[in-house]
Amino acid sequence: MGLPTQALYPLCHDHKFQPFEGPMLVLGQPHFTMRQGDAPAFLRMVGIEPDEQGLQRLQAEEWLNAKAFFGLLGIHEVEILDIDAYQGAEIVVDLNEPIPKKYHGRFRTVLDSGTMEHVFDVRTGFSNLVKLLAVGGRIVHQNPCNNYVNHGFFQLSPT
Repeated sequence: MGLPTQALYPLCHDHKFQPFEGPMLVLGQPHFTMRQGDAPAFLRMVGIEPDEQGLQRLQAEEWLNAKAFFGLLGIHEVEILDIDAYQGAEIVVDLNEPIPKKYHGRFRTVLDSGTMEHVFDVRTGFSNLVKLLAVGGRIVHQNPCNNYVNHGFFQLSPT
């Protein structure tokens, strides 16, 4: 799952007009193509003043990650969900199976930046995402769409 710089523009746009809220859940550990030290200038360029607490946590030479990026947007409760703990996921579950009830309703925002096309049981996967949300929460999807050959189980289409 990747979040190249160009994929950050729509996230920032959404945040400016309807700010993301925490706690936040990110599906998988997205790979950013920006260093943490470059993120504050990027955010200022798109009209967002970075959160002071988020700025204090940056490691300038390290690659940006979900916790650092969303910390700069003022969201300091960010958890990662994945099928294994290999990349530091705090919540290890298989979205093909019903999600444990202890996770129901815990998150105000769920970000899917390239996971759902890898979930074989799409119906259960999407149902799980809804169950993860608190009342009034929102899910943000940024998945590859049509013609992304040999990637994932499904080709998701915006239509």
